[in-house]
Amino acid sequence: MSSFYLGPYQVSPDQCLLQHEGLDIKLTPRNMDVLVYLAKHAQRVVTSSELLDNFWSPVASDHAVHKAISELRGALGDNVRKQHCIKTLPRRGYMMLLTPNDGADDQPRESRLKTLLRRLTAGVDMRGAAAIGGVTVALLAALLLLRPASFAPEPQASMASVGIQNFDVQGERPDSVDFLREGLQNGLINQLSRLKEVRIVAVDGNGEQALQTARQRGLEHMLQGTFLQADGKMRIQVQLRNVADGTYEYSEQFDLDQGGVFNVQDHIISNVVTALSIHLDDRQREQMYDWGTSNAVAYERFMKGDFYYNQFNPADFERAISLYQEATKLDPDFINAYVGEATAANNLSVFARIDKQRELLKLVGEVHREVASRAPNSEALDSIRAIEMRMAGNEYRRQEQLLREQILSGHPPGYALAHYALFLISARLYDEAGRFLDAAAETRPYEITPDETWDYRVTIASPEEAISLRKDQLMVRPRHIGLLGPMARDLYYQGKTTEAQWYLERLREEDTEGLVADYATQVIAALSGKLKPGSEALQALYNRGQDYYFNNGVVAFILGDVETGINFWARLEPLQKRRLLNMAQVSERYYPASVLHDPHYQQLLDNLDVGKSWQHTLMEGVLAMQEATGVTLSDTAMEAYRHERFVVRNTAWDADFAEETAADDTAHGTALGGERVMRSRVGTRDDSTLLTVSR
Repeated sequence: MSSFYLGPYQVSPDQCLLQHEGLDIKLTPRNMDVLVYLAKHAQRVVTSSELLDNFWSPVASDHAVHKAISELRGALGDNVRKQHCIKTLPRRGYMMLLTPNDGADDQPRESRLKTLLRRLTAGVDMRGAAAIGGVTVALLAALLLLRPASFAPEPQASMASVGIQNFDVQGERPDSVDFLREGLQNGLINQLSRLKEVRIVAVDGNGEQALQTARQRGLEHMLQGTFLQADGKMRIQVQLRNVADGTYEYSEQFDLDQGGVFNVQDHIISNVVTALSIHLDDRQREQMYDWGTSNAVAYERFMKGDFYYNQFNPADFERAISLYQEATKLDPDFINAYVGEATAANNLSVFARIDKQRELLKLVGEVHREVASRAPNSEALDSIRAIEMRMAGNEYRRQEQLLREQILSGHPPGYALAHYALFLISARLYDEAGRFLDAAAETRPYEITPDETWDYRVTIASPEEAISLRKDQLMVRPRHIGLLGPMARDLYYQGKTTEAQWYLERLREEDTEGLVADYATQVIAALSGKLKPGSEALQALYNRGQDYYFNNGVVAFILGDVETGINFWARLEPLQKRRLLNMAQVSERYYPASVLHDPHYQQLLDNLDVGKSWQHTLMEGVLAMQEATGVTLSDTAMEAYRHERFVVRNTAWDADFAEETAADDTAHGTALGGERVMRSRVGTRDDSTLLTVSR
């Protein structure tokens, strides 16, 4: 395609190049395609969907378009506040403001100046130009041919200007209203003045009169408000208006039944400042719309909820749920906030006691009904229903069938492959799980998912690699109890007792529910020899209630007491089956090989439906979905499937541990039924501490 001009830029599509003031600016091929498309359709709105359909795959999201537009703006020297090249029309699309041209006569003035200078100075020895006046001639000619406007400086980004009028009063007018009204205006002026790139001006008058005054003073926005007083109750309505055309850009109301005057004033000021900081920032406003709301305060609560959710500990999950609920109260149609609430409840349930699990499952059921009533065709319903099934603990068979159907359909939800990988992990099919995770799509921008694929990858990583990966993640999320617990256990298992103790103490501080910290504490105590069969300390553990049955069973199995372990696990309630599904194969790393191969233990797994039958169901699923996913069974799993055998050890670690395990076998002379075992580095354990690993 031939070159053309956009304002001062020469666009060369074939070379993916912009040229401006002697600089070459490279674009990616896709960004160049988008730029050319916008140029061809200059002065009309081009929607995100239109761009997605033309230049991206069906699985791409609007964020891909936003990223391309942002990069193009950077290349064109555009400014988010004052958009001179590409204008964003919220919830509509984008418009190219420059008209493309390809003729020399229409060449931008700046470019013509450079061309003229090159022609007039051709052949001139620039080192002697001053002596012969060559450059002077060239510049004078250029000045004669070009209008002075060509030398005008680039327009600078200007501050947004907001006028604030005295709030109007309607209805009854007690003395407290004047006090509150004056305090509100002063407080808003003070707080809004702290926003970057915002100029605040007090405007006299009310209503249309104030709006007219704002126009005369060249202001862009006007903040207006009204006090409504009746029957002893008061309500304040706040609006942000566009001064040029009088349209309403933001509106909210506040009921004054929340406490004293100062508390009410602070609450209103905080919400208005929050709302305006978002509405006056194009980038934040676009992201707010992308997340699915036009209520800036609801969006602010949602983003705070997202922050606390990502801290990943019980107390912060509680905070996140509360903030998501505030967001949906402010905007009852904010679907992503409902999904956030369900997702936070889902993760809190993993670490919670059984009474809390029941409450959280009920909460997610209420969220599901609310979303179904407001958006019956929303894709979010699939995600929320999947969360309900996980939390129920005993519906994983149904969910496996549903995931399989969704994947085979060719259009599965984003979480389908990742969650099937989690099922594969539960069945010790680590090799297959890793390849499902490779095929799974990462979470897309402006999307909430109940899966974190990076966490699943850490789970199936070798112990040494997992420690390194978890340390990296803890630099970002230092309060993540799903990382602190495994760090404490695995470091102790490798003999790094001091470091393990440090992580265990941090875990105890963050795990307000207590079950994860207890699990790590008792595993370490059993591995260290502090818990001995028949001891009073062990009996005290065994006398604890239902919430501890899973942990107690793990301790018994580590100590080689299969009968006691079976007794505890056989009494698990359905809601506790989820923890069993997620943690049984993890706990087996600490068991003696004799437990893993004990027929009574394997029969227990079958009775709980997490043993051979479950494993073979997933093997069948992998084979059935092979064409859709590109994943087939590993040699180890295929052999077990054909011979109806149970895969006792995970299918992925043999490459990492073959040499080390062989050395251990030689040194210790330990082999059970021809299977290799690895001895713990702790050095204080007897044969009951052997860890079985895969061939």
